[in-house]
Order: sequence, then structure tokens, then C-alpha cells
Amino acid sequence: ADRNVFMWEWNGETLLGACHADVALFSPSGPGIYAECLRRIRARFEITGGEELESIFCGYQFRFDGRTQAIEMHQEDVARAVLVKYGAEYLKPLDTPMEVGLPPFEPWDKTASDRGTLEFAMYMEDLMWLTRGSPLLSFAAQDLAQFIHNSGPLHVAAPRRMLAHVRQNPGRGLVFHGSDAVLNAVSPIATRRLLCATVGFPTQGARRCRAC
Repeated sequence: ADRNVFMWEWNGETLLGACHADVALFSPSGPGIYAECLRRIRARFEITGGEELESIFCGYQFRFDGRTQAIEMHQEDVARAVLVKYGAEYLKPLDTPMEVGLPPFEPWDKTASDRGTLEFAMYMEDLMWLTRGSPLLSFAAQDLAQFIHNSGPLHVAAPRRMLAHVRQNPGRGLVFHGSDAVLNAVSPIATRRLLCATVGFPTQGARRCRAC
């Protein structure tokens, strides 16, 4: 209930914003609406920030390229932390999160312990968080997640390959080129994630302010 995404139009310009608790991330189409937005906020609240391009918001990280008018959303810090957590920082990097040609996973015909079920669920939770910036990992993790309630040895071993895929390039993300038609992603879900998370106009970047 504390999340909100909005679009505001003023004098022919547009500003996209996302609010989370006391933090607002916004991206203006030009300097005029940017200045007016800050003026109106400051009239009601004491704020900090709003001047610099934002690089981290709600667990997402961003890279801006003004020359190519591109913005990249990634999760490098989280990815590296997950690799360390599961002792996977030295795994041999792999191109794919699942081995090509293998038959699909099947239910285990035995019963996993409560402890084993909990540990596997936590493992999958970490991987599912990383899928926000990786459509390829998303397919593999969601396919495996259906066995959380009763995971067998093959299910428990499978995430190691996913981590090896993450290890190949922990900073890989989704790149938006300033056009609805050009996106380095392979699924509409990933496209929506990127557009919602970056709220906007790559040429202007995104800025964050906090109400005090």
C-alpha cells in the first residue's frame, strides 16, 4: 500500500515518478518540469537529494549512458552477495542457467525434511530476487520453484548451475535504449519490470528525493 507510480504533465512536459515510503524516484522529460516538481514538493516538505542521478532504488541498480541515451537496470551488488552466501564466487562461469537437452524436472518420490524444505525455499527466494534483472534466469528459477514443497537431491543441486550462470556476469542487466521497440530482454515481463523500475526517460536519468 506504500508504493505508487505516477505520471504528471505540466506545460507540455512529462514527469514519471515512483514513491516508496518516504522516498520518491522521478524522471523528468526536461528541466522545466523538474524545477517545478521540486518547487511544489519543497513548499510542503523538507526534502534531501533530488540533484544527482540515482544509482540504487529498492534493490535495483542503474547505469546511465548519456551518449547512447541508454539506461541499464541491474543487481550486481545483490548477485555478488548471493554468490558469496552460497560459496559460489569461484564456480566456473556457464552460459546458461539450465543444461540444454536435459528432461524436465520431476517430483521427488520421497519426502523432504522440514529443515530441508525451509533451506531450499530460502535458496530459491534468493534466486527469484535475482530474476528481476535476468529473464533467462527467471525461466529456470520459476521452473525449479514448483518443487519447493518437496525438493529432492536433483532439485537441491540444480541452483548451483544457476549460480554459475550468474557468476559469468553478475552485473548483467536489462538495457533500455530510449525506445519502446528496442530492449535487450527476451520477455514482455522483463520489459514491464524495467519500465516500472526505471520510470522513464533515459536521456534525463532518474533522481531521488526524501521527505523529512
